[in-house]
Amino acid sequence: MLRQWSKCACTLVQRVWFPVLWSFIAAVSAFDTFLTIRFEDLMSVVERNAVGRFLIDLDNGGIGLFVRTKIAGTVIVLIALVALHLYQRRWARPVTIALAAFQFGLLSYLALSEPALQKPATEVSAELAASLPAPRTVWDDIAWFLPHEEPHHSHTR
Repeated sequence: MLRQWSKCACTLVQRVWFPVLWSFIAAVSAFDTFLTIRFEDLMSVVERNAVGRFLIDLDNGGIGLFVRTKIAGTVIVLIALVALHLYQRRWARPVTIALAAFQFGLLSYLALSEPALQKPATEVSAELAASLPAPRTVWDDIAWFLPHEEPHHSHTR
């Protein structure tokens, strides 16, 4: 009896693991996008991803380009996962599990470590803006890697 139940449970897990993890990845991405839209006024200050900051800067502080890019990226990833599941089963499981683990980390970060997300947007304004570092652009990050000259100190007598 136990052996039969175990075999049935394994078959069930083999059949549902992909749709469950795929749905989880999509849901976390949708939640992240919802928060981006919900806190639109703060995104130029709170966005930590350099590419996200670049897209917001490119859109003159708006989030339209950023949100469209997030959605397009999510759709591409979800389609790629389905293709992997259909045509490269050996790769589908580790890739899907890795992405689901990353999304779990993102969900944990969004839900637990961002105090701004636990208050209404109207309460977050000046207090949050004062506590965060000055907004940076992707060019600030790139400039760090570029060779630059040390300032010349003049020695006068």
